[in-house]
Amino acid sequence: MKRKLWLGLALAVIVAATLACGTTTPTPPPTPTPIPPTPTPSTATLVIVNNSGSDIWYVFISPTTETTWGEDWLGADIIAAGSTYTFSNITPGNYDLLAVDSNQNPIASQMGVSLTGQYTWTVTGQGGGGGGIGGGDATLTIINNSGVTIFYAYVSPSSSPDWGPDVLGASTIANGGNFVLTGIVPGTYDLKVEDSSHNVLEVAMGINISGDMQWTVTGQGGGAPGGGTTGGTTLTIVNNSGRDIVQLYLVPQNSANWGPDQLAGDVIPNGTSYDITDIPPGYYDFRAVDRNGQNIVIVEALNLNTNFTLTINP
Repeated sequence: MKRKLWLGLALAVIVAATLACGTTTPTPPPTPTPIPPTPTPSTATLVIVNNSGSDIWYVFISPTTETTWGEDWLGADIIAAGSTYTFSNITPGNYDLLAVDSNQNPIASQMGVSLTGQYTWTVTGQGGGGGGIGGGDATLTIINNSGVTIFYAYVSPSSSPDWGPDVLGASTIANGGNFVLTGIVPGTYDLKVEDSSHNVLEVAMGINISGDMQWTVTGQGGGAPGGGTTGGTTLTIVNNSGRDIVQLYLVPQNSANWGPDQLAGDVIPNGTSYDITDIPPGYYDFRAVDRNGQNIVIVEALNLNTNFTLTINP
């Protein structure tokens, strides 16, 4: 009798312990709501704030891949000094910007600008006034020891396919004088100066401008076209680029466009050479293009006053 009672109590204890230790299903944490990615704007907006002190009559907004400035975007409008103007519905991308006054003198330019969403360009003036290129904090002083007056100067990012506007505007740099450009965005630039007839006095490529920099022009980098041989010259292109050249352009320096393809259907395969003969002596701009329409090389101010071999490497 006592044994049965003890067993019954033991079973009751075991059942109670089992009930007390029973597992409870935990409540799952709430599922986080995913944050959608920020969509890329389908159009961009450019706001121009004119603090240059001059009215802006022309604005050019050109893709950096283009070799010309294209059409004026203002049309009949004018951006008065001290006012603001907005361009909307611009296709996002990288652009070069140029503002010009009523006499078609450059006021300011900015190269390689990424336009996505809204971008504000504060124009403080550049042409003829030593103003800034892009609103940076670097300075370039051009010292003229060339023996002649400098009428045109170009300061172009090395990544740009063209020289952009003349930064002197209505100013000149007399022999022995200097000109200061301020507000330059630090980076790598190509520099060029010309005399009154657009003859190249000197070219400097791939110059790192940061802080205060001086460029002394001695006139060794150029001269008047036609000052070399009396007959036609020959340009030999050696293609070691690793790509076939299917288009080739050779135009007098400062031409408004690249003109016709010199190959006219021919191809310069990689590892071969090609001659262009009977070229009038002078300074030329050169461009080679591959089968995908990509530039292989662009050479500015190529001196063809004598026969010249141009080797194109990767």
